[in-house]
Amino acid sequence: MFLIDLLLAFVVALILSLILAGLAGWQYPGRVGIWPSLLLLFFILFFATWAGGAWLTPVGPVVWGTYWVPFVLVGFIIALLLAAIVPPRRPRSRVEAIEQAEARADTQMALGVFFWVFFIVVVAAIIARYIA
Repeated sequence: MFLIDLLLAFVVALILSLILAGLAGWQYPGRVGIWPSLLLLFFILFFATWAGGAWLTPVGPVVWGTYWVPFVLVGFIIALLLAAIVPPRRPRSRVEAIEQAEARADTQMALGVFFWVFFIVVVAAIIARYIA
């Protein structure tokens, strides 16, 4: 069951991160290009989907001995939350460019702290689920 849950979370996270990074144009603030965005989205979606899918009450049809609906629901909800992070518009003046650069530095620091706290909590939840 561990490997099936892992594979299911991987597939859901891969599909949703490709949709967000590729089609929706979501970008990690301060980075240029799709790869940093895609990797960040994938890791957040993967671990959140895995933890949420493993802990939610099983519902829906069974595929290879596990319920897949909780994984899809958690992944979709987290993807919607991440889609709400809208990149700032292009600056119209030099003053706006400076303000956006300062805000971007703060955003990068906050997202970095958030990512590591989120990562530790979610990995602990995954470990607790399979040990218990």
